[in-house]
Amino acid sequence: ENRALVYLCDPVLGDHGSLYVPEKLVDIYVDEVVRRASILTPNAFELALLSRQRVETHEDVISACDRLHSKFRVHVIVVTSVDGIVDDKLR
Repeated sequence: ENRALVYLCDPVLGDHGSLYVPEKLVDIYVDEVVRRASILTPNAFELALLSRQRVETHEDVISACDRLHSKFRVHVIVVTSVDGIVDDKLR
């Protein structure tokens, strides 16, 4: 393991409530991939899958990111598709 490497992980798992991949890949990402990432760029749906918590509000996004920061030590998390949060609810 080379700690000098920067690994950007875009977990292309799904979006808008639907998976693009077999469900068992979510566990592999949670158990093996996310912990290796220096930078993680999930969309809101993927953030919910990876953090194992709901992501429907801006507060949920922050809470889920906090969980990934503390559990997996991911340095940077850039969440996409949060423009769907309207009136503090993900649409």
